[in-house]
Amino acid sequence: MRMNTVSVRVTYRPIRIAWCIAEGSLDEFRKAIRLSTTLWGGKFNPIISVGGDLKQADTLLRTFRADALYALSDAHEVTGFVARAEHLPWPDLHRGLFIQGAGGPLPVLLDVYHPLRKLSEVREKQRRPGLDGAYCYPNLLTRLRADTDPLADALLATLGDYPDGDYCPIKYGAFADRLLGSDFLELKPELLSEYGERLSPIAVTEEELLVYKARGGWDTAGVFVGDPASFSDLVAFWNLRAANVQVLFFPEKGDDRLLLATRSWATKVKSFLAESQPRFTEVPALWCTHDTDWNLYKNIFEAGCSVHLLSNSTWNGLNVRPPRVHFDEESVLGTVDEGEGSIAVSFTLPKKPFLEGAETQYQHAIVTTRLLVDPNPTVGAFRFPCIRQLNRFYGSQVLFSQSRARVEPNGLGIVVKLHERNLQLHGVSTL
Repeated sequence: MRMNTVSVRVTYRPIRIAWCIAEGSLDEFRKAIRLSTTLWGGKFNPIISVGGDLKQADTLLRTFRADALYALSDAHEVTGFVARAEHLPWPDLHRGLFIQGAGGPLPVLLDVYHPLRKLSEVREKQRRPGLDGAYCYPNLLTRLRADTDPLADALLATLGDYPDGDYCPIKYGAFADRLLGSDFLELKPELLSEYGERLSPIAVTEEELLVYKARGGWDTAGVFVGDPASFSDLVAFWNLRAANVQVLFFPEKGDDRLLLATRSWATKVKSFLAESQPRFTEVPALWCTHDTDWNLYKNIFEAGCSVHLLSNSTWNGLNVRPPRVHFDEESVLGTVDEGEGSIAVSFTLPKKPFLEGAETQYQHAIVTTRLLVDPNPTVGAFRFPCIRQLNRFYGSQVLFSQSRARVEPNGLGIVVKLHERNLQLHGVSTL
């Protein structure tokens, strides 16, 4: 038996969930957004409408490189689509978002408990003594209260909000209000100014995450023009933002309450593009799902705009390209254990970017691992071709668990519980 060492690059990241909903169901659309708002990294979770065109659903799943699917509908088409993705098994034996712990419900996935607690420390530093001697704390969070307004769904997709139904047993809204303090947004033009740039519930989900966009592709910030009552427009808008395309929603007719905020946003986008890409004359983008009279929106873009018409081919992985989302990468030293006909690498996981405790012990995340050199590929390989349909095979060979592996272009993702401190990877036999 020979033993040696090898450097291993380790990166933690949230599990990316693809919410699968029935085509045309706005109730399930709202539920998907509210559940995404409870998850760290939830802004980047796509919503997949499953109906007649399964090819488009497959394309979205492939382009977003989701780690798992969750059905929010009992419709046969939706449950069948989820079951068909056998290479993306649910990360836990219990197929659900919550389990019942000794002290109450516990989330299965990495949730916003972590960034909310960290942001509460920022709020604590901003406290000021009041006239009565008690401390005054600023409200950091901006939430929406407009369920019956025609713009409610578009603003929900922009700002996010916390679940208020039986489908979520944890009261995240009350928890966020207590830790950060909340201002509730009224839908008046003068109060909506710059609403998209405030700390919202969905913005909390990307706190401390590193977002790396792929080279090329369409990602110009700007404005999405659509019908706030259209299911397809709302899903397209959400998925654009989930792909980290910075857009605000503007209703295509009949409601100008967002005009002031949209103009301000377009001006800032233009300034940002001029500063970040001075050699180019790039202008803000106007995104839409159908052809329209673009002259109607000249009052938004003083310096002009580029037009991006969304279609099925937009999501083919070459145009709009969702980013990699993760925490800081660390390097650890792994011990190589080589025996007759087998090889394994063991290492201690680096310091976690999460809070550890009873509230989080059952939560799952992904650790992406990458060995800088393959210790002895003639015995067992640690280089994995990025074929996602081989996830179960990689899991059984490397981890002795079919459900835990997610192959990535830059390594092998491994589903772990937050309390895990060590990993052992086994090389894949090359014979």
